[in-house]
Amino acid sequence: RQAKSTPRMVIERSARVRHDFSEIGVLALEVPRTRVEELRLDPRVLRVEEDPWRRPVSALSGAELKPLASNGLYGLVTTKATKAHARGVIGTGVTVCVADTGIDAEHPDIALAYRGGIDTVDNDDNPDVGADGVLGGHGTHVAGTIVAALNGQGVRGVAFGAELFFARVLGEEGGS
Repeated sequence: RQAKSTPRMVIERSARVRHDFSEIGVLALEVPRTRVEELRLDPRVLRVEEDPWRRPVSALSGAELKPLASNGLYGLVTTKATKAHARGVIGTGVTVCVADTGIDAEHPDIALAYRGGIDTVDNDDNPDVGADGVLGGHGTHVAGTIVAALNGQGVRGVAFGAELFFARVLGEEGGS
């Protein structure tokens, strides 16, 4: 968190301000690795977090990523979903419904969990819009966050053993 003396403190530590989130009292800094611990110990600093380099999953190999705090699957680690998975809690017996933009129901991470749905935009029982990122990118992403299969490729979902129903309620103009 940013203190009133932060600009001087930043200069003292040879840090470069990358972004100032003044509305929440936070700075994104570029700090020499040798000075990070000194910054953590400063009583004027509430917290220091490293911002690890992230890569899109598409830029990685076809193997499934192991959830780590450093590879973009930090959500599964920080929510302790990986600990639940280790205990066998994977969503088996749970049915979820996502209401969003459309879905790519044949996506390899979603197809096994998908059980059907409704489309209030087209007024039918088929929310599947295929791989169209505009019509279904967000809905597919949200569904994948929840149920992405443990299938040896890409990522896994928080409840990869759950069943998924989907409601397409948002088109390009919005919806309800």
